[in-house]
Amino acid sequence: MVDYITFIEEQLEIFKNHTTLLNSNHEITPALINKNLAEFTNIGIALNLEYQRAKSILVDLKRDFNEFWDSKYVEMRHKLNPLDLPGNKWSSQREIDAETKVANAIEFREWDTKVQEQEMKVSFLNSLREQWQDHAKIIITLSNNARQEMMYLPTESIRRERAVNTN
Repeated sequence: MVDYITFIEEQLEIFKNHTTLLNSNHEITPALINKNLAEFTNIGIALNLEYQRAKSILVDLKRDFNEFWDSKYVEMRHKLNPLDLPGNKWSSQREIDAETKVANAIEFREWDTKVQEQEMKVSFLNSLREQWQDHAKIIITLSNNARQEMMYLPTESIRRERAVNTN
């Protein structure tokens, strides 16, 4: 679980660094908005890449776990249901499953922890991707607001014209 927490902290730090819209004076500047807009696609691609990588690791991990589990299950089935035992005395699938888990409790727990941790990483990265889409809406809104504000700011030529007219 420590690896998962470290992973989350690292991902959040990366995400935070790329979503900051405030400068050191706690102001939103056109330059920061433009920087966020310019970086948006590359960050989105990186998030998607990391998400797909995590999903791929999960698929491989599940495949490896299933191979491990199948071999342990078959071993236990042969142990509990020898061929010389009448079929009506054989253990059920559920009983074999339970016996296999008990006999391999430590390994099973390790595998289960690895799989769950990777599933949580995939889920977290998917949430980050969704938040990244929400971030896009924020920077687009801020960009539109900044454009509107700039339209109402007097330009240098208007200031000069006003200065000439007042003299």
